[in-house]
Amino acid sequence: MKNSLYCIIALFLLTVNQFSVTSATAASTLNIINREDEVARLQLFLHFDQLPSFMTETSGRRVTVELKDTVIADNIVEVTTDERLIRMVSRQMGADMLLSFYFRYPPQKVTTDSREETGLLIVEILPGNPLSARYPELSAEFDGVTVLQRRHADALNPVNISPYVHDWRSFFMLHEAPLTINPPPRFSLPPFPLAAAMPPDLDLEQWLPPEIESLARAHRWDEAHRVLREQVLEQPDESFKERLLLTYAEALVRAKEYQEPYLLLQGIAREYPDTPMATLAQLLFLYLKADNGRVHSAAHELKYLCRHMNTIALFPGHCAMILAETVLASGRPAEAGRILAEASTDNDPMLPDLHLLRQADLLYDADNIRAALDSYREVHERRPELLLGDPMSLARFSDALYRNQQYREAGERYQLLSELLRNEPYQDLALFRGAQSRLHLPETERSGRIALVQIRDAFPHTEGGERALLRQTDLDYLSGRIDAATAATLYSRLGREAGSVSLREEAFFKQALVNALAGDRRASVEQCMDILRAFQSGTLRTETMALLFQQLPGVIRQLVSDQEYVQALTLAMQNRGYFARGWLGTDLLYDVAEAYSALGLVAETIQTYQYLFEVALPEESEQLYLPFITTLLSAGQYVRAEEFADRYLHRYPQGQDGPEIFHLKVQAIFASGRSAQAIRLLQSNHQMQTPQLSLLGAHIFFTEQQWDQVITILSDPNLEQYLNAGEPLFYLAESYFQTGQLTLAAPLFRRLAAQEHGSEQAGFRLAQIALYMNNRQESLNLFTELAEKGTDPLWTRLAREQVAILQLEQ
Repeated sequence: MKNSLYCIIALFLLTVNQFSVTSATAASTLNIINREDEVARLQLFLHFDQLPSFMTETSGRRVTVELKDTVIADNIVEVTTDERLIRMVSRQMGADMLLSFYFRYPPQKVTTDSREETGLLIVEILPGNPLSARYPELSAEFDGVTVLQRRHADALNPVNISPYVHDWRSFFMLHEAPLTINPPPRFSLPPFPLAAAMPPDLDLEQWLPPEIESLARAHRWDEAHRVLREQVLEQPDESFKERLLLTYAEALVRAKEYQEPYLLLQGIAREYPDTPMATLAQLLFLYLKADNGRVHSAAHELKYLCRHMNTIALFPGHCAMILAETVLASGRPAEAGRILAEASTDNDPMLPDLHLLRQADLLYDADNIRAALDSYREVHERRPELLLGDPMSLARFSDALYRNQQYREAGERYQLLSELLRNEPYQDLALFRGAQSRLHLPETERSGRIALVQIRDAFPHTEGGERALLRQTDLDYLSGRIDAATAATLYSRLGREAGSVSLREEAFFKQALVNALAGDRRASVEQCMDILRAFQSGTLRTETMALLFQQLPGVIRQLVSDQEYVQALTLAMQNRGYFARGWLGTDLLYDVAEAYSALGLVAETIQTYQYLFEVALPEESEQLYLPFITTLLSAGQYVRAEEFADRYLHRYPQGQDGPEIFHLKVQAIFASGRSAQAIRLLQSNHQMQTPQLSLLGAHIFFTEQQWDQVITILSDPNLEQYLNAGEPLFYLAESYFQTGQLTLAAPLFRRLAAQEHGSEQAGFRLAQIALYMNNRQESLNLFTELAEKGTDPLWTRLAREQVAILQLEQ
């Protein structure tokens, strides 16, 4: 039978401008046209009251189906059109009907299959595409070429981006959150004393005591400004006093005093307007503002001051340098680079090295870490005190060393930086980074662990202290000093209490990761979702989504398995955006469809399966048919259930679900009220016999009162196990009764009547059989018992009527 079917199908295979013909017996009506799509193909299902003769023709972009002696129903709904099938036209040609379907590209292949017993014609089309239209010879040679959606690696999928997905434990060791240590630079000033540049040109010995020069070389500015104060008060020469006054203000500035020089320098500028002394006082004043955090306003004013100092040739290179430094500290490295490029370094031997240091800072800002490190090293070789005394540059030098995995030297530099920042912002982070540097080296790992504890205790509620606690928890968890539950608790607490947003995100992610590694995937999924909601711009979104995507399908599958369908669907819907982007595989939808089905949400179940059919690759489609057809049947969509059953049987003639799907097809046809077609289908089937199909056939024949057919089916010894109870046993007993085989019917009705909830109809039949066999007293007793003890209104009423008749006859 299979070979015959294949031969018939082979006759239907068509190519361009070729025809195929089959026969039918009488005039037909086309009642329904449906369309179903797959990734590569589409099928048209034409339903007739009886199958007509037909021919198909393909010409260019048009496929025409000629239906002999056929009319189209008035209420028929035309198929939907889109970018593949762009138009449908129907017209009557005498007694015949022509259906023309127009496609965007010439179809590559058209085949037909028919089901005479159900009046169904299937037209399957392999649509064209730009490739087949451009290379028709290639399409003909290979029997069609298809542009399929390939399952390639999505470069944007977090699972493909994160380096930790194959070894999540490595995250605890390898991941280091970005850390910013950005203290202000040590702004530069011209050499002490600035008053030496005031006209007229005088030797220092003439107006500045040698003691001041000695104190300045030793950077003992507190002592220097006290001595200078006395000198200002005692100096009788007015011109010398002016120089000493400016130098006194300069010593206050270099001593990090603020209030007194702030007022004094403004007073000097007002008292000596338009003089070099006022210009130098203004330079010191703007330096004072910048050194106390007001870099933006200082930079703005320095632009105008530097133009004036260039004009009068008063420290032009130094002014440009401090301007570049304030602009850099304001976060404008490009502008600082332009200022440095234009600055002159010829008039002071200090400027070239300082210029090189700021160029290194600019390279670091541009993330050119390797070049910045080389420049820092050059400055360190030439003038180490310049680099090691500048907090901003030393922090960047240390970070460049760390990022280049030069951990020993980085640890040393961070130690110097922490001393430079003593009791100032970023000291805690410098100490933490120093501890991290030691952790990278086996010989200093122990001291690094000790340092973490010290930092945690010495700097509570600071970013450095919280980072130390987070790192210590990582190490304790990895080494087994604490278990997963304890680690998760610590991470959760730090996630709630940390002052830094990035630290809270990292702590919460590590909590989710610990739970995932401990097997608590449901908790981990919920925590990942919380992180993604709470940290919309987080630095760990990629890792969080990757961890979520790896666990979500399994969690939903387990929820479905545990019959927690509402929770499964809620979880799926909450993450539907990721599925829409293709970051979650279609496997997830199988579980979603099962959950919808279990909750009785038929429309949603059908929609989910329909989507799966549209996106699944051909090799993945086979498993979809059985649950989808079952859903269509339960929804009362019998025509679609039949169509998909035919589609499966045509596509997978040897498919493992074939017998069950054929059973569903027969069931759909019978349920739609086409009993005669269902019977013809049963009688023509010799390949897919199963006990379930036989029982369905018995049910159909019983409904149609074809008693002999019921007896033929249910008398099969292979079905004996299904006759212990229920409908099959009743069908056989009633069929024997209806055909007059009372001796065979009676024991079966007795079995039915003896069951716990025995059939009252069986009791009625036993009474009838006794009457027909002339056992009138037994019949009266049985009718009486049923009339008195029965609960079914119909059979008790009929039993009472029979009792009355028999009693009258006595």
